[in-house]
Amino acid sequence: MDDNNSLIYGLEFQARALASRQAESNDVRFFLATQSLKPNNQLHVVDLDEDSSTLQAKIFSHPLGEVWKLTASPHDGNVLASCFSTLGSQGVMQTALLRLPDELTPPDDEAEFLKFADVEVLNTEGYGGEIRTTEFHPTDANLLSTVIDGKI
Repeated sequence: MDDNNSLIYGLEFQARALASRQAESNDVRFFLATQSLKPNNQLHVVDLDEDSSTLQAKIFSHPLGEVWKLTASPHDGNVLASCFSTLGSQGVMQTALLRLPDELTPPDDEAEFLKFADVEVLNTEGYGGEIRTTEFHPTDANLLSTVIDGKI
């Protein structure tokens, strides 16, 4: 194995969720999310520059909870579905749609993390409590499905 082709990206906390960008693009992008009991979970957007064999990362705060699963939209490269457990004694599973800003530039106030352009927590309360995944429809950008308690 040629070591010159290997790249390593380290995270501050344990991670369970990894997704690659599905929407058409010439860029190679990965999404990683941490799974910490502390309220400072993160979403890392890691871009691979194939010409220079380097990684560039932007980090978003994910204060909603421990991320168990990430799914990238095949229709919009800036939209992700995040399945997470809320922090607290009951550990409720929820899912949210996260929209990244069009430009991943650090804010002027030099905040530690970037902010999502939009976060929409889906109301799944009446359907059960054990969310396993939220997936985007492969051809219809207006549809998605969530597996809750073994049902779609």
